[in-house]
Amino acid sequence: MIYVVYFHLATMLCAFMLGAYLMFSQKGGPAHRLAGKVFSVTIIVSALASLFMHSTLGPTFLGRFGLLHLLSLWVLFVVPQAWLASRRHHVKKHRLSMIGIYVGAIGIAGTFAVMPPGRILHDWLFGWLSAL
Repeated sequence: MIYVVYFHLATMLCAFMLGAYLMFSQKGGPAHRLAGKVFSVTIIVSALASLFMHSTLGPTFLGRFGLLHLLSLWVLFVVPQAWLASRRHHVKKHRLSMIGIYVGAIGIAGTFAVMPPGRILHDWLFGWLSAL
């Protein structure tokens, strides 16, 4: 189970960095398209990995899924839509979908994964404070 958490964290860190690059780089060129494909695969793999993680805080569904898992399902739904929008040259829909994925899946989910005590990531990042 802990290996899934490490894997999920590694893929999310890659998605975080790629997403930042994509938002601030020139759009539409070969580098943007390649980075976008890698970002899409990375965030989908990360969302799939998160479905193998058990929720330990808050309400759970089916004994293992929490509210953050809904964001994973949302990512699995929106990434293909964003890809199709880019293929169809629906730039505004593509841009809004990808910004939503970045803010929602990385920003909001990341915040909720770090903030509450008892979450693994919170304990890793702030566990040293309890020793003081």
